[in-house]
Amino acid sequence: MKGQFTVTMMEALRKFYEFGSKPVSAAFRKRVFSVAFVFTPVWIYLAARVLIIIANCESSHIQDYAWSDPREMSLAGGFFVISALAFLVVSARLTLSVICSAALIVLVYMGNDIKLSQLGMPINALDLNYLFDLERIKTLGQNYLNLKVLFVYALPIFLISLVLWRYDFKAGKFERFLALTATLLFLVFYINDGFAFTPSRDVTRTHPEAEGWRLLSTLPRVPFAAIASTMPFRSLQMPARVTNKNFALAPNVRLASGDLPDIVAVLNESLFNPASLAACQGQPKCQFPMFDSSQRLHVHVHGGGTWLSEFAFMSGMNWSDFGEAGMYAPYNLASKLRYPLPKQLRALGYNTVAIYPVGGGFVNARNAYKDYGFDEFVDGDQLNLHMLWQRTRDKLLYERASSVLRKATKPTFIFVVTIMNHGPHGSKDRLSFDPTSDGALTDYLGRLTYINEDTESFIADYLHSERKRLFMEFGDHQPFFNGMMKELPKVDGKLDDQFATFYRVRSNYSLPVKLNATDISYLGTVVAQEAGLRLGEYWDDNEALKAACHDIYKSCDPSLRLAYFSHTLYGLKAINQ
Repeated sequence: MKGQFTVTMMEALRKFYEFGSKPVSAAFRKRVFSVAFVFTPVWIYLAARVLIIIANCESSHIQDYAWSDPREMSLAGGFFVISALAFLVVSARLTLSVICSAALIVLVYMGNDIKLSQLGMPINALDLNYLFDLERIKTLGQNYLNLKVLFVYALPIFLISLVLWRYDFKAGKFERFLALTATLLFLVFYINDGFAFTPSRDVTRTHPEAEGWRLLSTLPRVPFAAIASTMPFRSLQMPARVTNKNFALAPNVRLASGDLPDIVAVLNESLFNPASLAACQGQPKCQFPMFDSSQRLHVHVHGGGTWLSEFAFMSGMNWSDFGEAGMYAPYNLASKLRYPLPKQLRALGYNTVAIYPVGGGFVNARNAYKDYGFDEFVDGDQLNLHMLWQRTRDKLLYERASSVLRKATKPTFIFVVTIMNHGPHGSKDRLSFDPTSDGALTDYLGRLTYINEDTESFIADYLHSERKRLFMEFGDHQPFFNGMMKELPKVDGKLDDQFATFYRVRSNYSLPVKLNATDISYLGTVVAQEAGLRLGEYWDDNEALKAACHDIYKSCDPSLRLAYFSHTLYGLKAINQ
């Protein structure tokens, strides 16, 4: 059947090529071109509306917000002219070039709307570094776009483009040369003038309290202005080095013994304790055993950015300490780490295994996890998991973890990343999602029922062993709830507690250290403390900072943090520069 389909498609393409090779009279070409050109605004408008509906962007009213910033108007307009000229140079078709340029701009706004609705921040220059991460695009498309609807609408647009290719006015060599010259001139002025307004500031350095994620969330909500505003921050910025301060290191007396416990750490997607919401106070449906004896965890992202919580746990660092470019730590920081947690555990004799719920190419995960020090990386493709995140039960990942433990011949560290609770939350029909209703919270609680059941069942089986075993679980960030999460009143009255999740530790032996509310950058140290391990001087320093800052990271004494960075990053060379 597949072979017959291929033959049929090849035959159709051959006939279309033969059709396109037939000569067309100049008069007929001119008539078709005139009609197409006159109605170009109509084609552009219709294509824009279709793409907006497909992307669930109907409420955004592109025509309203796109031009609300004068910078956006000039930048988007300049991009339209330059891309249309570039398409003309390549295709030699005028009308087709205009339509392709308009479609490209619509795609930019469509992607911007999706990112705003899921993370609360616009497309920015940092995204351009990884524009061609095809695995990331594929995975996001499967979970955020209705691909069947997209195909139904894209197919006729594609066919119309083929017709225009055949009948459109065809520019000659001289016209294409003029278009190329104009493209280069426009590009020079565009870069020089369009990006002249970019701010020269680094809030994360000036105000230590500022969260990098919060900073990116305050960018202009329109894509071209946001891209221009973040162009200066595409490179990593190392924390300042000070030479007149010493970081006092508390001696660490723990030694790794021969009786090393197995360790399973679980990063649970978009998980927080719903009992912290005022709407859940006294509600039995909001009470889950998995949050019993849990502690508050401060994370560095909100509504998304799981890869940054992974980075913080593995490295003991906060991505925003390296400037806005640290947002893509799996690409530009993971390979530079010298003492990540799994690598240090491996040096003690551990077998290190990562179980990942989506394709390993997503946000460079496979390469990053190799750099973190994992011996084995098992991704969603190897596990044959459902491509839709919300249908991937946690127990499917735990089953693989249990299989690894049964076959283990030496101490094992397993890191599991779950995905079932990933947004969007609300109606099963994502196109009718209503953030003003309680649909998001109801959906969240419904998924949490399965997550709690799967996790508690795994813990019971895992800890029922003669071997020493340690279990840690933590939430990577709060769900976004389409921007409504930060506005939901909390039990303690705080409205803007966006960066609080939870963590807990269980074991089949007596834990040596009392758990406190802490920062995700210290969770590696918590693992070492509860497992009775010493992971080397870098993690000794991390433990010392944890103690000196009373488990707080960002708001710790700036001079102490500078001394810590100088000692670890420049003295121990924790980052290869």
